[in-house]
Amino acid sequence: MLDDMVFKHPPLKHQAEELQISREAVYRALFWEMGTGKSKVMVDTMAWLYKLGLIDVVVVVAKKGEYTNWKYNEIPEHMPADVPYQCEVYRSGLRADEKRAIKRLADPSVGPRLRILCINVESLSMDKRKRMTSEGAKVAAGFLKTRQVGALMVVDESTCIKSYKAVRSQTVVELGRRAQYRRVLSGTPVPRSPLDLWGQALFLHPGALRHRTFTEFRAEYAVIETVTRGTRSFPTISGYQSLDKLHNVVKTFGSIKERWECVDLPPKIYKKTAVPLTDKQADLYAQMRDLAIAELGDGAIVEATNALGIISRLDQIACGQLKREDGSFEILDSNRPDALVEGLEQSDKRQLVWCNYRGLCEHLYGRLCDEFGSKHVGRYYGGVADDERESVVRGFQDPDAEIRVIVANQVSLGYGRTLTMGKVNHYYSNGYNLEHRLQSEDRTMRIGQDEPVLYNDIYTPYTVNEKIYANLRGKLSLAQQVLGTRIRDWI
Repeated sequence: MLDDMVFKHPPLKHQAEELQISREAVYRALFWEMGTGKSKVMVDTMAWLYKLGLIDVVVVVAKKGEYTNWKYNEIPEHMPADVPYQCEVYRSGLRADEKRAIKRLADPSVGPRLRILCINVESLSMDKRKRMTSEGAKVAAGFLKTRQVGALMVVDESTCIKSYKAVRSQTVVELGRRAQYRRVLSGTPVPRSPLDLWGQALFLHPGALRHRTFTEFRAEYAVIETVTRGTRSFPTISGYQSLDKLHNVVKTFGSIKERWECVDLPPKIYKKTAVPLTDKQADLYAQMRDLAIAELGDGAIVEATNALGIISRLDQIACGQLKREDGSFEILDSNRPDALVEGLEQSDKRQLVWCNYRGLCEHLYGRLCDEFGSKHVGRYYGGVADDERESVVRGFQDPDAEIRVIVANQVSLGYGRTLTMGKVNHYYSNGYNLEHRLQSEDRTMRIGQDEPVLYNDIYTPYTVNEKIYANLRGKLSLAQQVLGTRIRDWI
């Protein structure tokens, strides 16, 4: 009975109900909306299985930028005090002391304790003979072998394995077969299509979705039509069907919850800030738009990939960045930085600035350090060291620390982190991926948030910015929306 469990923090009602149902299940999916507390359920599950003597080893797999969150935040925050544990992080380029710590972690003779390894999914690969080829995969496989009673493997934000043919997804599935218990966690399990469930369910159990192959699964739930373009004909997915049935199948091995079912959180408040193009931006935008129209001739339907490329180039110009042929960035004269600074000055609360372009992230970080002082501004995007990232998150959540603003990329910081000290989010530029937007919004809107949260979208009228924003607010994937439409309708 759960009455015998000494929790570090008492679970909320929906968390206790889930733990009661799934604590000893061989496999289980928690498809809970972001901020509803699924990480706590998972740490409590680890503790329960360990105290029953069913596991002594845990492997947590997550995306780069998220997996360290388990060691430094989730596990210390929720692991019951009566469970002895050691948790280490594997990453490439480990220091000598970190290597010694992982070696000690893999040694069960050191003493009775729950041993937890956190590793990023990008470090996992194997060959066609299922031999682990990357150092990370070898470490994970070797660690699983050290179990004395059993192992639990957890895939956090499990859409990272939705592409079931990808090498890293296949590696995760193979590693999962070596664990007695398996779990997947995701707030957006179907970011692009219901078919994204296949790879996640395959990790849990080959028969979880009641089909032997992906082809059978797709045939039941996707509407497939033949499209002819010129002399070529090929099948394409035009829609989905029997989704109520799929929903019920998922509920046989998982829990699906929305935020309103779980917690009483304050509201989200949305605002738009219109910023005009400078003369240089307007000229470049017109040149790029006209060139794209000229390339397309009569504006015929184009492949979604090509359409996204055109939209991306126009969006970058509107946001103030131009990518050169050599991969370097030119920062354009733009009105946006001034508009951002003005928005930041309107609140003394802690704030986040989201930007999906690397060159602009670096430019904004420098600008805000000049405006507010480097001790008050943090950064979290590609190229920033893991140690600095952890320090930024801890400082942002510490009410006594001096950091007030984080410049972040939606992919890097948008998953897994709790940033409830933040009360304002500025979207300097929006990406095209619905999952990235939803995940980033909910870093501040989670259990523990006690104030309304403002989401300020900075955009440029009469550009692709407006279409991208409308799609995201309508919870549409841009890739899906563009496919099969006329590109002229966008540009």
